[in-house]
Amino acid sequence: MKEFIHDCVELLPSLVAIIAIIVGYKAWERELRGTTKFNLYMSTLANFYQARDAIVDILRQNVFAGEGKSLAPTNDGDVLRRPEYLHYVYRERYSRHEALFNDIQSQKYAFITLFGPETEKFFAELVGILNDLSSTVAILYDPDQGLCKLKDPTDEERNLIDICRRKLIITSEDQTADSFEFRINTIISNLEMIGESVQKKHKKRI
Repeated sequence: MKEFIHDCVELLPSLVAIIAIIVGYKAWERELRGTTKFNLYMSTLANFYQARDAIVDILRQNVFAGEGKSLAPTNDGDVLRRPEYLHYVYRERYSRHEALFNDIQSQKYAFITLFGPETEKFFAELVGILNDLSSTVAILYDPDQGLCKLKDPTDEERNLIDICRRKLIITSEDQTADSFEFRINTIISNLEMIGESVQKKHKKRI
């Protein structure tokens, strides 16, 4: 019995050390996960802010000299003076920001892993915004199939033209629920609500 007790006493420091290592590892793991979560959240939120600025840039109403020329047909000297030229302007602007939009989608799976599958809707909504933007521009200005080619549109076609043009107009004073800026702002507001708890937990660790 004495030998058993003696052996236990000798093993006790080793057991304590092992327990300390396990506890320390778990604490480190929680810390690492918390830091990873915080960094991913801040990076994703910043990218969505940039996406909002990109969408505003794409839909700018004023066209600078030379915009769209990289995509417009070079063998048509009159294209710059026709409505369908805006098709090339919008496409060129979109291409400037396409890498950002792709970066956001590359963050999707890591984000939903850490913040839950319900957050996938933020990324899906951004894709929806960009698809609606592209299709709206195409409906209005596509040089082959756009409504700008119509010489005598029907009432239904006029209504569609009016809806599409309103969608492409962004003003901070007058935003409708289906406007592109309103929709991206809604995503950002929902992301910011998630961020309140993330930032509180991160501050406690500092």
